[in-house]
Amino acid sequence: MIMKKYQAVLELGTQLNIQNGDVFEENGILKITGTAKTSYEKNIIWDKIRAIGGQNPTDIKADIKFLTILFTTIIQ
Repeated sequence: MIMKKYQAVLELGTQLNIQNGDVFEENGILKITGTAKTSYEKNIIWDKIRAIGGQNPTDIKADIKFLTILFTTIIQ
């Protein structure tokens, strides 16, 4: 039931190619984890969660991280 409610979030995660993702239901709470490429993609996931479950949803727990890539330029 909960997975069906948040199906659009799971599909968005697939579209955004969220890595190391896991989705499971435990005690009536949907738990999702994964790593987005950017903080922007992480925020898109959270926006979708809030659009479905409200500002402070109690039936889903999400631990979405994002990659931090540092670029160094060496001038010779």
